[in-house]
Amino acid sequence: MSCNEIAIRVDGLGKRYEIYDAPHDRLKQFVIPRLRQFSGLGGKDFFREYWALKSASFEVKKGESIGIVGRNGSGKSTLLQLIVGTLSPTTGSVETQGRIAALLELGSGFNPDYSGRENAYLNGALLGLGREEMDELMPEIAKFAGIGEFFDQPVKQYSSGMVVRVAFAVQAQVNPDILIVDEALAVGDAVFQHKCARRIHELRERGTTLLFVSHDPSAVATFCDRGLLLHQGDQVALGGAKEIVELYLARVKQELHVNAAGAAAEEVNEPIVSSFLDFIPGVLGSHPDGIDLRYIDARIGTGEGRIDHVNLFDQLGHLPLVHACTGDPFRLRVLLSAKNDISHPVLCYRIDTLRGIQLTGGTSSYDKFALPPMRRGDKMEIDIEVILPFKESPYSLALYLNNIPPGLPTLTLDGLETAAHINVVAGNNMPSNYLVETKRTWHVASLKPFNNDSPLE
Repeated sequence: MSCNEIAIRVDGLGKRYEIYDAPHDRLKQFVIPRLRQFSGLGGKDFFREYWALKSASFEVKKGESIGIVGRNGSGKSTLLQLIVGTLSPTTGSVETQGRIAALLELGSGFNPDYSGRENAYLNGALLGLGREEMDELMPEIAKFAGIGEFFDQPVKQYSSGMVVRVAFAVQAQVNPDILIVDEALAVGDAVFQHKCARRIHELRERGTTLLFVSHDPSAVATFCDRGLLLHQGDQVALGGAKEIVELYLARVKQELHVNAAGAAAEEVNEPIVSSFLDFIPGVLGSHPDGIDLRYIDARIGTGEGRIDHVNLFDQLGHLPLVHACTGDPFRLRVLLSAKNDISHPVLCYRIDTLRGIQLTGGTSSYDKFALPPMRRGDKMEIDIEVILPFKESPYSLALYLNNIPPGLPTLTLDGLETAAHINVVAGNNMPSNYLVETKRTWHVASLKPFNNDSPLE
């Protein structure tokens, strides 16, 4: 890949901090090593090393978007600050091409005695824009911020939400080559969040490169082409946005899972969850025998029950059903097996877009369909009749097997965030112009004849 196609190149990037147990240790570390230089004697340091980020390496093409996910303390914000340049790396290097707008700590650099407008000019200057350019952008910045006459009042009179509005408005209206967003959509009211999301979509359509950090998995899957998973400073995986989000969720759920003995998995140093990137599920229906799920390791749950197999049938139970037609019914058949007794089994399914947007799903208990108890070694096939009124496209199928005894919390026995893909094609019953198609009826409510003598309204 040529250098002209790369917007961001990160090579072996790492950031180390020195942790001191007491203030006087910092003084010792400053003085004693210098004395050792003259004496030639060795000795220990008075600090502990903490690596906030360790040897991250990846490239981002121009116009591409990458979502960065991971638990708090995984190194996400450190990585963004190193790319922006507000932190200096301990190891490695960062190369960027083009103007960078960073939405890190929104409004943190505002002068409280300046007005919103004056701070907007100041931020524009920091981004390399001249006075004339900012004069042209200022009406749009003020309109996007939407705080009215407060735009010309001192920032110290603002609420925190108003500060965020102005900060985002400046960064988003300067048409950057690279936009870096760190949890900016998690603040503000619903209207502001919608405006932010719409603006990010507009920038993406213009070819802006996006680096996006969020704890909202659906936002990462929606905005991003690829994903990067960090864990305790380590780069764990880099791949498709939805697959990385699924891997992140699997690890989190595994860590928080409480087993039957009541021991929290937080006591386990590292959850054992294979990467979803190791297995790319097939298209459900393309195989006459369905899809064997027994060898997929990327699972969530105790393992006391298993989802072994999934297949598609037509409404009459005939095989093979190659694909689902939008608006037509079909039958989803799931094979379950019990490794231990399951008193109150509950099966859940969910259909997502390949971007991770959750479209529909169902739960046997919610639909008032009680599954019979399973004894150890039992196998059970469940049929679910489904209609998918979706646009022609492949979709992702998630499956979960739970045990939900009355009055007790849900216990996940087995879960597959991506069990298979369902290929939906245009059907005879409904056209597929939109993501979700609904049945419609049309009629003329009224028709008034035109009167040449009456003025037009």
